[in-house]
Amino acid sequence: MGKRGAEADGETEWARVVEMLPRGSLRQQTAEFCNNAVTSTKYTFLTFLPRNLFEQFSRVANFYFLFLMCIALIPGLSPITPLTSVLPLLFVIGVTAVKQGVEDFNRYRADRVINTQKHSVVTTSGEMTSVECRSIKVGDLVRVNDGHEIPCDMLLLLSADSDGQCLITTASLDGETGAKVRSTPPPTKHFVLSDLLQTTVTVRTGPPCPELYDFAGVITTERSATEGQHGNEHSSNYRHDTESVPVDSQHLLLKGSRLKQTRWVYGLALMTGRDTKVAANQRTPPHKVSSAERKLNLFLGLMLFFMFSMCTVSVVLSQLLNDFTYSDFWPVGQFDTPESNTEWSDGGVETSIWGFLQFVILFSYLIPISLYVTLEIEKMFGALLISWDDALTDPSLPGQAALARTSDLNEELGLIEHVFADKTGTLTENLMRFRKVAVRGAVYSSDGEGSVDLASARPNDEGLVDAFIAMAICNTVQVRMSANENASRPPSPSAPPTTEVGQASRKHLYEDDDLPLNPDGDTTPARFPSARMGSASRTSSGNSLGGATLGVVKREYTSPSPDEIALVNAAAFDAIGVTLLHRTATSIALDVRGHHLVFKIHHVCEFESNRMRMSVLAEAPDGTFTLFCKGADSAMLPKTDLLLDRNTFDKVERQLTQFCREGLRTLAVARKGYSAEEAAAVVAELEEAQNLPEGRAERLSELYNQMEDDMEYLAVTGVEDKMQDGVQDTMEALREGGCRVWILTGDKLETAISISLSC
Repeated sequence: MGKRGAEADGETEWARVVEMLPRGSLRQQTAEFCNNAVTSTKYTFLTFLPRNLFEQFSRVANFYFLFLMCIALIPGLSPITPLTSVLPLLFVIGVTAVKQGVEDFNRYRADRVINTQKHSVVTTSGEMTSVECRSIKVGDLVRVNDGHEIPCDMLLLLSADSDGQCLITTASLDGETGAKVRSTPPPTKHFVLSDLLQTTVTVRTGPPCPELYDFAGVITTERSATEGQHGNEHSSNYRHDTESVPVDSQHLLLKGSRLKQTRWVYGLALMTGRDTKVAANQRTPPHKVSSAERKLNLFLGLMLFFMFSMCTVSVVLSQLLNDFTYSDFWPVGQFDTPESNTEWSDGGVETSIWGFLQFVILFSYLIPISLYVTLEIEKMFGALLISWDDALTDPSLPGQAALARTSDLNEELGLIEHVFADKTGTLTENLMRFRKVAVRGAVYSSDGEGSVDLASARPNDEGLVDAFIAMAICNTVQVRMSANENASRPPSPSAPPTTEVGQASRKHLYEDDDLPLNPDGDTTPARFPSARMGSASRTSSGNSLGGATLGVVKREYTSPSPDEIALVNAAAFDAIGVTLLHRTATSIALDVRGHHLVFKIHHVCEFESNRMRMSVLAEAPDGTFTLFCKGADSAMLPKTDLLLDRNTFDKVERQLTQFCREGLRTLAVARKGYSAEEAAAVVAELEEAQNLPEGRAERLSELYNQMEDDMEYLAVTGVEDKMQDGVQDTMEALREGGCRVWILTGDKLETAISISLSC
């Protein structure tokens, strides 16, 4: 694998080559990279005046008043004092400039807070030195502690987690609040810091790309230490002279994401400043024009046309009425005309233009500049009123007032006609509760609040267990153990199972033939204790793991997808008996009705939006290979054996439709068996595709589609995402205000209709 990666690397010219250079290193990067300063301001000290004036005079009204001011300043032309044109324009320009300058200064202050944050970087001696965020350079080895923000786009190299993984949240990047898993590349997975400092690490990637999860490259490690030099138990096992492996977005920590539930990580700074993905997705703050201002510009154009027409008519009439002396016209008064009044009477072109400009000044009051002065003052105080209004504050965030980042669009708040909103996490709580699962024609249901109704179940239904084994394996759920000080580490896959009920009692419960399952039609369905779907934890007490008495242990499940947590919790219901105990990058430990099973993970086919599926190729303890797959029912059912039995297919479709009409989110589960030879061939093809420097994603997607053909259908599930409190009142208020609400969702049509009716 390493050789193939190195050979592929040699055939491709990578746009960016970064070498890990701890602080104090005498070597330099082979190319110049930008600094890590964040800049979101619109102006600089030198460009503020010219750029702001250019933007302001790009507005039709300001340009018109500037034109009037220039005319009024011509000696002998204006019949009124020029100050009446100059002072109002200077006031409007000044107020707007101060307002926009203050808003841009606030952006500068926010940038400065980020740029001056302290972060730890590693020196060549292995010590930590504190530097400001803007001083981080490409090639630095950066340490980030739990709860802290990632300061730049980094390649994860070390993690406090024994499996080389960490959890991050990316709410500030993509709005998703769920934790995401990131992993260290295989060459550094079991390194300690001293190993890493004696290793030459070089990363080759493509140019900076704005796509958040589009990243590909190759990491090359070259060890300079001798075998077993440090006395680290992992060092001698994972030492290679030179190794090159591909890296992707699963190894990348993006700037703006936050480390979660991991004590610390070390990462190689790959992209800094404007090269980071979050900076590439930022735009320079544009000059915004409100709807009211656009309508005013339209009216201004009509008034200008009317005014210039009147000026033209007035000039023509003045030429026709040449019997009068122009200076005796009482509204104008005495003033000088070019050369003499005789030329005026003679109707010269220059005199006509002169007279036209004078009429422009006289009629200029048809368009009052005071209107624009009033608008600018109203916008400035409107922004202040927004921040002072207690009704616009969030009760869950005391002390944090609403913030108007720009005052140019205040009046737009009263002109909103359409509201576009995401469903999950906006209308709903994003807290999934398992409700139903259909297995082999039987529908199992739950109230989601602590009990399960298995009304259609059959005793010892293997299909139910098989379906939930697939759900417990095919997911991205991570298990975190929290206990007393003697139980700070998670159980190893080989340790005895830690379950909510004792192992002996579970065996007694499920090996007995009289399982508490009521047949379909019983008017008194069986009820079983369970965990609430929103809670991602399981507990145990009095268990002995590896010879250490743990006392009370709490197992916490975390995942980017709340659906997965709901299904994993449902699998652990006592009536089902499939508990996810522990997960590493290469294995998954389950407690299946009292039996401890460890599945070896050979490959994970990540979820893709075009496939709408996720798969895991696992090896059971008995040596059998199985591909477990879950995904959207529209993408799953055509890949299963349901197509061979039209009656069964139609029945599943009816069950899905019923789930959707109840407002449930549906998911299909399937599996596919492999022989040892077939599995080895598939894994080899996947490894070869992963080492491709170009077309890697396309080739992997093609292989995934091939693997997921001809699967065995297991079940379809339905989970509920409960509406947030106050949704109906909010919808009614928006409708009364004349707003039309559009909800964006990836659910099936029937689910979307059910959700809309519940609002």
